[in-house]
Amino acid sequence: MTFGLPRMAVCAIFALAITLTATAAERKPIYDESGNGEQLIQAALEKAAKENKRVLIQWGGNWCGWCHLLHDVFQSDKAIADRLAKSFVIVLIDTNSNKQLIEKYDAKLQGVPYLTFLNADNTVAGHHDTGSLEIGSKHDPAKVLAVLNEYALNPLASAEKIDAEALVKQALSDAKASNKKVFLAFGAPWCGWCRRMDAMMAKPEFDAVFSEYYVTVHVDLKESPGGQALYEKYCKVQGGVPWFLIMDSDGKVLITADGPNGNIGCPYKDEEITHFMRMVRTTSPEADPVKLGKLETIIRQAAKEK
Repeated sequence: MTFGLPRMAVCAIFALAITLTATAAERKPIYDESGNGEQLIQAALEKAAKENKRVLIQWGGNWCGWCHLLHDVFQSDKAIADRLAKSFVIVLIDTNSNKQLIEKYDAKLQGVPYLTFLNADNTVAGHHDTGSLEIGSKHDPAKVLAVLNEYALNPLASAEKIDAEALVKQALSDAKASNKKVFLAFGAPWCGWCRRMDAMMAKPEFDAVFSEYYVTVHVDLKESPGGQALYEKYCKVQGGVPWFLIMDSDGKVLITADGPNGNIGCPYKDEEITHFMRMVRTTSPEADPVKLGKLETIIRQAAKEK
């Protein structure tokens, strides 16, 4: 006689666990297992402070099937992806190689993935398990979104009061003070390629190189007041978004995303990646070739991701 869950339920759970573990083993790694969690979180905190966001730590590991599933829904569900882009800087922390951080943030992990929300000053805003967000063999998007909305600072409430021209003016001022160029990117909430490019640029390894040479400002055609007008001001042949340009700290446009075949958008094809790197190399000739080579590698790897 068996006590507790019925035999069929136990078998089903066991089978699901085996399936998820096997699936995780076949997936491309999403967690950095080097033990550099402290550095990853610090970079995320700095970015969150600049963008009036919170940091979302997703604790887990490459071996964890549920971690991959949550990562998938973060990217595939439009409402969730929009909320994450507008309100959070995500950092994935491998639990096996960063045990000291689990204690530091008092994360009561009884399973992974597990979520910790940080304020930009590195104080904990809250924790949330993900077992309660599951439904069958997946995460319930509605439950996931509800948790994100609960912890979101909702920066759009204040960002809506800032005109797109003012955002650019501030970026130019920051660029002049730090001897950098301005990377001005236009996008929209309904644009899947915009979200994909945002995700690529949000990678800590990408930002670590790119932020050395550029002050990045994102203008939302829908949410940023004057965003559409600013887009039309700079983009003479409108071929969709994402569309971007690089200008010097005086506001002079140096080069745009318009390549030989038009707007390259989120660089995906070889010729698009080539033009993106041409934009970088021509506007930052002093940049370390090794670092730029690393940047190109990151872009090409991101292009292969599904």
